[in-house]
Amino acid sequence: MAAHLLLPIIYSLIFFHRFPGWLPFVLFIVGTFLGFLLLFLDRFVHAFYLYPNTEFNTLVRELWKKGDYVGAIRALSQAEILQEKLLTRSVLFLIVYLFLTIFVITSTGSVVGIGLMLGMGLHYTYDFWRYSRNPSRFSKQYLWQLKRTLTDREIRVFVLAWTVLFTVLTIAVLI
Repeated sequence: MAAHLLLPIIYSLIFFHRFPGWLPFVLFIVGTFLGFLLLFLDRFVHAFYLYPNTEFNTLVRELWKKGDYVGAIRALSQAEILQEKLLTRSVLFLIVYLFLTIFVITSTGSVVGIGLMLGMGLHYTYDFWRYSRNPSRFSKQYLWQLKRTLTDREIRVFVLAWTVLFTVLTIAVLI
């Protein structure tokens, strides 16, 4: 959980010299932080709207109704494997994310928008490396729309390719 709070801020520090004043830099950090957390909010959508009747999601909703917001957030972050088929964890969403990120970086000039997209990419990269240690879990979380299961080697290649692509996107913002 601490990584979810610190990683976007630490990542944003490499962009310090990129922005002329403190306000654009702060807005970039806010965008990066929001983008990083946006993928976590998908877990709330899953628990409250998409699959509210599963046992785990019922527990999360009960904690929330009792006012134990920290308990609900902790449950969502610690039992992430119990939530499958999340909207933002699909092949289709990843493809849309890539095209949208390229558009935002090259065409909008929005500091918050660029931060938002890079924050999401940072979260994906972080999760891909964490999940790649367990190919079955990786497939259930991110490749559930595919009809065939990728091999361990294919998953490693995918994670490396994603990391290179995210690095290129980061460099595109830096230059």
